[in-house]
Amino acid sequence: KKRRAPQEEGPPDATGEQINEVLTAGSKLPAPAGYNAAKLTLELLESTTTQLVRRLGWFRDVRLRRAAEAFMRSSKLHQQALARSESEGAHAYEKPTHAEMRAFEEELQRHIEQLQLKMKVVPMNEKREIKVKAMTPQAIAAREKAKMQELKARAVELEKKPRSVLKTSGVKKKKRRPAAGSTAARADEDMGDS
Repeated sequence: KKRRAPQEEGPPDATGEQINEVLTAGSKLPAPAGYNAAKLTLELLESTTTQLVRRLGWFRDVRLRRAAEAFMRSSKLHQQALARSESEGAHAYEKPTHAEMRAFEEELQRHIEQLQLKMKVVPMNEKREIKVKAMTPQAIAAREKAKMQELKARAVELEKKPRSVLKTSGVKKKKRRPAAGSTAARADEDMGDS
């Protein structure tokens, strides 16, 4: 086989001035033809709001979720982007910088935290007993006494059997019906034994 001789490389095709011009010019690329910065901004704001709602658990309370969406719609960035997207890009619209998006996120977080304080939103993972009738102080004391007795009884049971499991009366085991084939097999065995 014949090997090709290595091709010698000469000086660059561009002149020194052209190379310096490229190096000193910014690296900003021209926007693609299908690029709509206003729509992109709207999508960025919606995704940032959704991420924050999910990350901080505001989705559990509808009021907080709606407040976050309302804050997003009332923000200056959203309103400008919406106006530009509806006007079909009559004027060039710049995509918001990362710093602007972070500032929006921090403002949204501060706004929702203020609302949480106003609404006095608390986690809902505590067992609550809701009664329509107002309870008398004696009934409240009786319920507290019953709770304490239940806790003491449980503590005594745990001392006797540390591996015991608390079984509540509300949970019942499902009774499984024996399969059709197994009952016939048992009946045959019973017949053979007698």
